[in-house]
Amino acid sequence: MALDRTEHDIKNRKILDYVRHKPNATVVEIAKTIEMKRAATQKRITKLVRAHRLKRALIVDLDALGFRYRYRVDIKIAPQTLKAQFKVLEDKIPNPQMRLAHHLMNALEINDSERAASIIIEDVSIVLGEPADLTAIVRTNDPSHILGFVTTDLRGIPGVENTSTSFEAWTYSRDLSFREEVMIRTRPRVQHRPKKARNLRKDSQTGA
Repeated sequence: MALDRTEHDIKNRKILDYVRHKPNATVVEIAKTIEMKRAATQKRITKLVRAHRLKRALIVDLDALGFRYRYRVDIKIAPQTLKAQFKVLEDKIPNPQMRLAHHLMNALEINDSERAASIIIEDVSIVLGEPADLTAIVRTNDPSHILGFVTTDLRGIPGVENTSTSFEAWTYSRDLSFREEVMIRTRPRVQHRPKKARNLRKDSQTGA
C-alpha cells in the first residue's frame, strides 16, 4: 500500500511540475510526458483540481506580447526614510518594505509615456541578507527604456537608496524546448529481455 501511495504521489508531482512550467499543456501532452494513458492522466488532473492543488486560470503570455526582455533589479532601501513614505497605507500595511512593494506593483508613476508603455513590473519580493532588501522582476519590450526606469523612476522614490540591475539571459522554467529535450534524453530506456530459444527437438524416449 505504501509503495502504491508513493508512486501515486510521484505521478501527481510530475503532473503539477509540468503544468507549472507549461500552463497551457493539453491532457495528451501531459500524459505523454509522464508516460501514462490519457484517461488515467485526466482522472488524476480532476482529483488534483478538486483537492485545490491545481487551479484553472488565464495567464498572460508576456513573451507573446513582446515583453521578452527580463531584468532583476535589486533594491537597497534607507529604512528611516522609507518609513515616512506611503503613510496612507500604514494601517493596512505596517511593514514599510511591503508598502514599497505594493507601490511598485500598483501605483508607480512613470512620467515618460513611451517608457511607461514599455515597462511591466512582474513581481516584487522582499529578500533577507545582503546586498538587497527587495528584488523586482521587470519586463520590457525595449531595452533602451530600462536605464531611465531604474535611474529616474525607481531611484527617484524616497527611501530607495541604491539599485543593482541584472539582465536575465536564460531561465530554466521558460525554456520548454530545453526541458523536453532533457526529459527525452534522460528518460530510461525499456530493455526487452531476449526470449529463450525454444527447443524444437523432441527428446527421444528410450524403451518406446
